Amino acid sequence: MLKSHRLANGNAGLEYQTDLRHDFYLTVKFRAVCLKPDLKPFIGVVKYDVKDPNGNIVLLNTNVELTHGVAGGQISLSKDALPGMWKISFAALVRIQLFVLILFHIMKIYYL
Repeated sequence: MLKSHRLANGNAGLEYQTDLRHDFYLTVKFRAVCLKPDLKPFIGVVKYDVKDPNGNIVLLNTNVELTHGVAGGQISLSKDALPGMWKISFAALVRIQLFVLILFHIMKIYYL
């Protein structure tokens, strides 16, 4: 009978399971679709990190360019990977610029 341990579980209904008795490395591939509020693809840069069940950052990738709003990556887990809930987080890097709008009033000029 094969024993199955949960290695990664995503909130999108994805669950990865494997039998840890095999001598192989498990590669977990993941993608995120980044959309603007109007459901058009986000154009820009994102970063992502992968955390193990203890909360340690195992993989950190910054400045990932989006291709049509999609970014992805992969991580190879060893046979000694910690069983439990792994967390993959994506964050969009958005530049917010401060614009100062100067209001002025044009007064009528009278010539003598």
